[in-house]
Amino acid sequence: MWQMTNSSSSTHYHHWLSRSEHLVETPTGDIYFVKWYTQRCLSSGMALTERFYVFRLLKNGAICHIRDIGDKCIFLSSRGEPFCLQASLYGLSRNCIYFVGGDDFGKFNIADNLVVSKEMTTSPAPYIIPPQS
Repeated sequence: MWQMTNSSSSTHYHHWLSRSEHLVETPTGDIYFVKWYTQRCLSSGMALTERFYVFRLLKNGAICHIRDIGDKCIFLSSRGEPFCLQASLYGLSRNCIYFVGGDDFGKFNIADNLVVSKEMTTSPAPYIIPPQS
């Protein structure tokens, strides 16, 4: 069953969430710092994706929260290396994060904070393989 969550309504629950942090380099050389929040479901024990925050690393070392990464998409997995692609080259959704967590997978729209995810009923590989040329 696909689950859609508008995560902006749950920001006051962040102290109950688990967080992982990822550095991702874009094809143009920018560096993004991504915070991935998951929440453990009490009834099932599954850790489900709640939301992401994306920041751009500035040249002076500061970070700036952003809601638009343009024609790019980010790929994150709970165990693999993150990467970023130009979305239009591969027919993917721009300004999105594709993710494979421990117990779910899906897509997050950065602009409108919308998580579309599906709980895993089997145990697929927890990695995303980038396209090869």
